[in-house]
Amino acid sequence: MDLPLLSFDSVFHIGTLDLADKGTHGSSLEGHGLSFAASEELVETWERIAKLGGQPTWRLDKPGARFVDAHRLSKAQRKEIKEWGVEEGYVELVTVWHAVRWDSEIEDETWSVHESKEDAELELDEGGEIRRRRDLKGTAKLDQLIGQQAGLSCFDLLLVAYVEQTTELDGVYWDDLDDGWYSAPRGVILPAKVAEWRTVKLRDPVMRPELRSMEGAGPVSPASASPRVASPEL
Repeated sequence: MDLPLLSFDSVFHIGTLDLADKGTHGSSLEGHGLSFAASEELVETWERIAKLGGQPTWRLDKPGARFVDAHRLSKAQRKEIKEWGVEEGYVELVTVWHAVRWDSEIEDETWSVHESKEDAELELDEGGEIRRRRDLKGTAKLDQLIGQQAGLSCFDLLLVAYVEQTTELDGVYWDDLDDGWYSAPRGVILPAKVAEWRTVKLRDPVMRPELRSMEGAGPVSPASASPRVASPEL
């Protein structure tokens, strides 16, 4: 499949580089790799969103690193990835129920996803509605791969698995809405690719000022990676 790609020479990460620490602040929207921001400005945004004050900041360098541009996938490509996920046993198609409401603050619809109509009705606001949909649900195989429960509406996690299992790319990037408080662009470096990146520590609140901006001792190993909100580190 000819996937839409983009390239970064350097990316930025807040938090630990040790995979053993992954998930200490919650689950990750990007799965089991090393989550990143594409600029220092976005690092500051994620520091605020994920409440990561006091965590070290890293720059990772790999000229020409390639990532799938998740939001530029076509409907046909998304369908093919979903079919691959079902065939490989990572996801199953299930019926879900959306409790849909109008959010006057953002002037758009928001919704929560439920496996039963009864649960959706419990979440329904006055003037809202219930919508029946077909959606993805992660299996135990996907849970094991990403080290957390994938749950419903797990296409992003399936996409990470697809890129990891079928390509030699570095990871996935989501150019999400940057509202400064709840959402911002984000990406993930796959665990097996982390060792190919050169690391530089830019800031560590517990370090003496004269030791800041020192280089890391070389690439971190695939066994030392970690991600972001909904997960803790970015």
